[in-house]
Amino acid sequence: MEPLSISPWTVFLYALFTAIATGLGALPFLFTRRILAHHLGLANAAAAGLMLAASFGLIYEGVHSGLGRTLLGVFLGLLFIQVSHRYLEGREVSFGALSGLDARKALMMVGIMTLHSFAEGVGVGVAFG
Repeated sequence: MEPLSISPWTVFLYALFTAIATGLGALPFLFTRRILAHHLGLANAAAAGLMLAASFGLIYEGVHSGLGRTLLGVFLGLLFIQVSHRYLEGREVSFGALSGLDARKALMMVGIMTLHSFAEGVGVGVAFG
């Protein structure tokens, strides 16, 4: 298979589009002061389902490139989450207006999603390879 001759700027623009879509996903929260637990549950379920489907899709693709590397990547991701959780567990954390357990949960989510966004950018680049 011959590599595609795509401009790096084209890849960057597609990655930028995914970043903008991420920001648009948070847009509804700008217009609400209070979100019902039911709606939060639905949003979490939808996000989890999409991420789970994407994860399994990436694992499936990765296995064809090498099972060992794929398993290593999955393990390192899980290890990072576990180490981050343990690091924050005994600390007093404040994050915006949040403190305590709520701040730790929010910080973990923002940190994980930030790394996830980096991985999405890599994924967009790899899609053109």
